[in-house]
Amino acid sequence: MGNVAQIGLIAWGFVLSGCQPIAEIQDIGPDINTDGRVIGTINGVVRNEVTQTPLSGVTVSWARLNQVLSTTTDANGVFTITGLNQGDYDLIFRVGTEEGESAAYADATMRLTIPSLDAIGILDQPTDQPFEHTVDAIVPIFPLTGRLNGTVITTLESPSFADPEFGAYADGASVLVDLLPNVADYWIIGDQFSTTVAADGTFSVSGLPVTPSASILVQSYENGGYTYAAQSVVVSLNSDGQTDAGSIVLYNSATPPVVVSDDFVDVDDILVDSALTLEFSKVFDAPSVEVTLTGPSGEEDTAVSWSGAALTVTPEQALTPSASYVLNVEGDTIDGYAYQASFAFSTEDGVSLDVSNTLDSAGDPVEDFDITADVTMTFTRPVGDSEFVLTEDGFPVYITPTVTGTDVVLEPMFDLEADTTYVLTYTVESDIVDDQVSDSITFQTESDASLPGKVSDFEYISPVEVDYDTTNVTLRWSSEPGADEYHIYARDTLNNTSEVLIETILHRDYWVYHEATISLPAQFDQFQSDGVQSPFSGGVEVVFNIAAANSAGEGALLSPSKELDVEDNVRPEVLGYYVQGSTDNTAGTAPAEVTLRVAATEYIQNISTQFNPATCFSCSILATDLNQTGDGMDITIAIGVGDKLNNDEVLIDFKDTSGNALVTETYKF
Repeated sequence: MGNVAQIGLIAWGFVLSGCQPIAEIQDIGPDINTDGRVIGTINGVVRNEVTQTPLSGVTVSWARLNQVLSTTTDANGVFTITGLNQGDYDLIFRVGTEEGESAAYADATMRLTIPSLDAIGILDQPTDQPFEHTVDAIVPIFPLTGRLNGTVITTLESPSFADPEFGAYADGASVLVDLLPNVADYWIIGDQFSTTVAADGTFSVSGLPVTPSASILVQSYENGGYTYAAQSVVVSLNSDGQTDAGSIVLYNSATPPVVVSDDFVDVDDILVDSALTLEFSKVFDAPSVEVTLTGPSGEEDTAVSWSGAALTVTPEQALTPSASYVLNVEGDTIDGYAYQASFAFSTEDGVSLDVSNTLDSAGDPVEDFDITADVTMTFTRPVGDSEFVLTEDGFPVYITPTVTGTDVVLEPMFDLEADTTYVLTYTVESDIVDDQVSDSITFQTESDASLPGKVSDFEYISPVEVDYDTTNVTLRWSSEPGADEYHIYARDTLNNTSEVLIETILHRDYWVYHEATISLPAQFDQFQSDGVQSPFSGGVEVVFNIAAANSAGEGALLSPSKELDVEDNVRPEVLGYYVQGSTDNTAGTAPAEVTLRVAATEYIQNISTQFNPATCFSCSILATDLNQTGDGMDITIAIGVGDKLNNDEVLIDFKDTSGNALVTETYKF
């Protein structure tokens, strides 16, 4: 076996040796507690990645403002770093050893980030207040117990005929081993190892960090006047530390690359979501390789990856079932051989709807579906996970699906409505992984010529308090057999004395009661010039009625005794007061006037006021007038010479235009 050398640099080693670990280290930064920036904390747990046990006494170091700071993990492998400004921190982890002992674990670097306020999603943090943010991390440390063995053989034959058992040993070939920890923003310090192949073709590397996998690269090799192309493989490392990479074959650079193995060439039932793999006899120069996958829709988007000499092509979306595809590969091997080849294959048949009683023999939707029948469907492949939705005008109809092999029966809870359009939407997965079909069928039921009867149990639900500007009311009624829809009518006692159709509500078979919120249209506004819709102003009553309807026409309206009368029942209130003019005439030489302006919540009438003096016995109410908009009043008060208003009261009464009276208000100066 050749000599083993570890390649890599232990960063900051000359500084770390002089650091004194402490339990918790504050980051160094300007005014970190006063300028509103993010103040970060890192809480971490360091553990043996193989045994999953915590590691105590691990030195954790990081650089800040040309200094190296450090702390150590406690008995539970926990460390904490506080007072960090936002930014990236490369933490170095080193497990201490006694003097003269060999290292038991690989040193590592892990990058952790204290994000900015924007990155966290905090947009309204005051700039003069700090924002505390904690980052939690689990830090894996890999024991240096790994050992990797293998054999490297050369052959002059074409890869199609080469037999590794009869090749020559690649004595002296260089082998590089890269450790792959498979952890984001994590690096093993000195993560590349090298060795050379011994005379018997074997190589061995020990003291490796036991990462999940490793990449082995045997570099280009010359011997006996021949040049052999470099070859690489990726192997999984065993957690017990002993891994055999098997035989790695180096081929003569003069021979063209060939496909050693594949999983799709000339196959006619490739799964539509399959990745396509080709393993070549040589390693390719990946950036030079162009891979295209072409099918019935043209070129497909794909993700291309290499693992040594193995190429994996993954379509970004599922391929089309029952279709032909061609994969073209063109590029150079790492020893400069220009390669081009095309590979053909076909995908398997996908699921589709074969027949349904919602379709006629030509495949068109039926227009006379039996309202008492179940919906039946038969698909081309066995039905797996599926979803079926039957709707009428966007509202779902309750159905019970039963699946037997390729057959589906959908049983509605109630008979369907006559002369009604239904939409059946379905998504069906087959026994092929990720194979599904989604579609919809719009069909019509048979007609019904009978008029529906009168609606019963018509009642008012809400709101309990109806004000002058109420526009929405909620009504409820019993479902009427044979109805397709309900027509809501309204009239009032002023401008709309005839029935006005204001809303159409669809009938639902599976509802015992129907309930709907009805909006009065603008034509019910009693004062259209003020910009506020006020259907119930001036004591106006609105009367609601209802009729059921279907394809045969509209049924009868309810009799007057069954109609719903709605009117304003809310008392008006004072919205606010405003005093215009001075209430103090103690320095005056003539009587003065002051105006108390009162704003109300709605239009008012029948106003009355009374002045109750407490100190200003010369004061009196001169006039009380409605304001220009009718939703308030102006009260003019006379103040005698040398007098002023102080603790004097005005009693205020009024009604709204519907006759609802204000609870008497008292204003005190």
